[in-house]
Amino acid sequence: MNTDLVIVKYLKAVPPYNVGEIAGKSSEEAEKLVKGGFAEKVNDGKPKQAKAEK
Repeated sequence: MNTDLVIVKYLKAVPPYNVGEIAGKSSEEAEKLVKGGFAEKVNDGKPKQAKAEK
């Protein structure tokens, strides 16, 4: 079972998410949201890497 999350930003309200909110979804659910026009992938769907502290 793949547990990697795809990061999406909602373009339309999908309860409990509002427009502009960001969430991590399974790859299957993220693809459904993107294809349906409800969300877009953020950063190619990958979490941002934290910058190392100096």
